[in-house]
Amino acid sequence: MSILLESDANTPVQSHFDELTFRTTIVFLSVVLLSFGWLLIIDSVLAGLLNHLQPCPDACLNVYEPAEWSVVRWLTAIILGILSALPLSVHHFLQFAKPGLLPGEFRALRRWTLGGTFGLTLLSAGMLGWLFPWAYDAGHQHHLSVNLVAQYNAVDILLYAVLSVWMLMIFTFTWMSLIFLGKGGMLNEQTAGFWRWRIYGFGTVLLLLSVPERSTGFGLLLLLIYWFSSETIGSRWFTLIPNHFGISKTRLDHEGRKRRILIADCSCLGANAHYGTQPIEGYSMMRFSGICASKSDRNRLMEHVLNNNISDVVITGCDGSPCPKRLRENFTQLGTSLRGFDLMGLQNHRPGLPKRPQLDLDVSLVALNNPFPEHGMPQRLIHLMNEKSLIPDEILLCEDGPLGWSTFQRDEMLLIRIGRESSQWTPIANLISDPA
Repeated sequence: MSILLESDANTPVQSHFDELTFRTTIVFLSVVLLSFGWLLIIDSVLAGLLNHLQPCPDACLNVYEPAEWSVVRWLTAIILGILSALPLSVHHFLQFAKPGLLPGEFRALRRWTLGGTFGLTLLSAGMLGWLFPWAYDAGHQHHLSVNLVAQYNAVDILLYAVLSVWMLMIFTFTWMSLIFLGKGGMLNEQTAGFWRWRIYGFGTVLLLLSVPERSTGFGLLLLLIYWFSSETIGSRWFTLIPNHFGISKTRLDHEGRKRRILIADCSCLGANAHYGTQPIEGYSMMRFSGICASKSDRNRLMEHVLNNNISDVVITGCDGSPCPKRLRENFTQLGTSLRGFDLMGLQNHRPGLPKRPQLDLDVSLVALNNPFPEHGMPQRLIHLMNEKSLIPDEILLCEDGPLGWSTFQRDEMLLIRIGRESSQWTPIANLISDPA
């Protein structure tokens, strides 16, 4: 079973393979045709590039190995073919990736792709147009100052220029990835390790494979510069608290399974109050207007669950049953449980909206028996009362289910929702009689 958003269609996997084959074939044929087109004029292109890069006004370039020059001709033609087909490649890449991404992910990917392509074009043009001619000229002047005869390998002149541009591309794509992930809200304190492994790992492998054999000693210094610069650029997001209340911390349940809990504070289209007014240690919290009715709310919820490995989603307003079937199927596929406190049902016991919504939420967390053990409910309630300096004169135990109606109660009364078959009725009754 695949995870589907509200606007997605349940398309067979084979259709995605067919689309991928079609788009890849178009890009591949475009690269091949453009490469052959560049090959027809590649000698003129290389002659012009060497004339621009050579540091001496007279003839000082030689080709010592003709076979290497043939490799450079073909390689340059292929690279120019790839660059020429880059706009078409970006278009097909974005169109193929769009149906499988959340809206925020697609926006970040589009900004990363378009902005990175444009930035790379400018930086590469600057390196080939100004930086390398200046560096080669500085080296040539140094050779003349020590009375050396200027004789350079044309293949090396081109090779180091091309490899430097390639390494710049790796650096730039890493930096742009960090920036756009941070701007898109997907890079924060919780996801920093996830993205470090994937971005740095890929870039490190490419850099190690790109370093020439004669310059292997430069590899370690290059990696240090790569890691340090990337950490400097991403530092503002690596320690950023996510754009919601609190941080969901990993905890172990009674079976030793890792659990991360999200409190979905839903106002139920105005019929309910927002209960989360401040962060709760160990929990993450997001506010929604109506999860059951708003597609954008469900997409935001799904995005947060995916990015933060949430195992339990607890809705404040209802018990979770009004949520669409597709959302439940997606959570089942992810191994995420969906349930609710049904705090809106407390309005059956009190007139109007709750006067102390944060306290009602805290009490509901105390009564949450999964992942917390049921037998620890009285102790959790005592701890909450001591922490809040709360001494209620009455505690009302509310039954689960549609029969849990009652007469109106005072706002000062502490309401605890508990299953009618729960074994904790007696301990809590004793706690009511002796709260100390």
